[in-house]
Amino acid sequence: MMPLAQDFIQLAIRTNLMFFYFEGLYYHLPKRAAGIRYVFIGKPMNQRPRYFYYLFAYLLSMPRSRRRVRKIDVQEAPNADLERQLHDTEMRLVEATQQGNSQRVIYRRQFQADSQRIAALEGQIVELTGDHDGFHQRAIDLEGQMTGLTDERDTTRQRVTLVEGELVGVTQQRD
Repeated sequence: MMPLAQDFIQLAIRTNLMFFYFEGLYYHLPKRAAGIRYVFIGKPMNQRPRYFYYLFAYLLSMPRSRRRVRKIDVQEAPNADLERQLHDTEMRLVEATQQGNSQRVIYRRQFQADSQRIAALEGQIVELTGDHDGFHQRAIDLEGQMTGLTDERDTTRQRVTLVEGELVGVTQQRD
């Protein structure tokens, strides 16, 4: 029974040493039993950081941040519908001809609800995303004006064709 008691005392001493080195805590009974003297290197209790207050402040800020995120989601909901309408289209090839270095490609943009979408998007810039030989072409104005946002090395010219307010085709000419 005596070796078991000695092992228990050694375990208690080691545990208290571990608490002392990591936390600066040292219980008096094992200190007296082991006869260990030490210099306290930790902060006194009144100077230690109060993690409870940090946790409390964090828990208070969580509902505020959730409300703010929900408010932003509600504000962006109409834009999300418009964006979904823009991406819910298909490009169908109508005509493709090539003469030397010149290439002419006409696409017809198929909308599910053409009249609603054209009315909703009229006067706004719509992105036509598609890689053409590694270059990105975009920004077609629905009123028929072309904003040239292409790579400098790309000599593609695009023309937007509108018939009675409906987007009929995009003509690309390559020099």
